[in-house]
Amino acid sequence: MSYTPDELYGVCGMTPAFATENAHEMTATNTVDVDNLKAGLDRAIKDGIHMFATTGTFGQVWNLLEDEWETYIRAAIEVVDNRIPLMLGVTAANPRLVVQKMNIVRDAGGQGVLLGIPYYYKLPNKDVVSFYQEISKLFPDLSIMIYHNPTNHRVHIPVGMFKELTKLPNVVAMKDSHREVVEFQRLHEIIHGKIAHFVYQEQLYPYMEMGASG
Repeated sequence: MSYTPDELYGVCGMTPAFATENAHEMTATNTVDVDNLKAGLDRAIKDGIHMFATTGTFGQVWNLLEDEWETYIRAAIEVVDNRIPLMLGVTAANPRLVVQKMNIVRDAGGQGVLLGIPYYYKLPNKDVVSFYQEISKLFPDLSIMIYHNPTNHRVHIPVGMFKELTKLPNVVAMKDSHREVVEFQRLHEIIHGKIAHFVYQEQLYPYMEMGASG
């Protein structure tokens, strides 16, 4: 396991795709501007960002071609250079593609991933935990940050499921902007010290006072 929950805190920068000028064209390829990507991430680190999560729901998780995604991932790993924690987005509609992406992250020297559940069809609640269990077992050396996005992934993960998710040693964090105050409190009682909990910036107050990690 690469990261521990107590290493993950503060401001988690959700990085954009740093697109080339022609990225809006339907025939465009190679749309990741690697120079801008490296300059942007390097500047954010020097400005004091605490950690990064990449390739989420800013278009790039579903709108990059596979080779463009890999270009982004390898460039991000290179420029961050282990200076801060880096969670690389590998969410996909196809679980087999998730596995392929995680193999690429591992091969490129990545230490952690941002992983939401497969989203084309709504995943039954009973399969949410088993999905993370299987991925955790396949990649015990990679830290997993759960990407909880009910709007796009179609499933609001129930609080009770985290009693099982906290048993997975490499599930160490969660990006979660979809909890009301009472639900957050119930969740915090289960995951505190086991899964670092990151909320949306507009939830900074009162969630930080209630125990959010960042």
